[in-house]
Amino acid sequence: MHTQADEFPESSKLARHLSFRTMLSLPAAAVAEVSQTVNGALRVKMHDKHAALVSLGRHLGLFTDHVKVDAVYGISEEPMSAEEWKKQYVKEG
Repeated sequence: MHTQADEFPESSKLARHLSFRTMLSLPAAAVAEVSQTVNGALRVKMHDKHAALVSLGRHLGLFTDHVKVDAVYGISEEPMSAEEWKKQYVKEG
């Protein structure tokens, strides 16, 4: 008899976390639709793997859709003096 322990070593995370029945249902979860054509052929439509991975990545926060700007602008009540302006904007050399 072929058992789950024969397929996966004891140290395998898959063997510890998934039951045999769950492992058998995983491939079925990838199938979106099964239909039969007029001439009798079976047509199997699978779920979109890329879209599923993108959704999972967004859920886990792996992708950012916005840009975070960390800028501090100090606005003074008084205008800069000529010396302060030179110090900040004029490069010597």
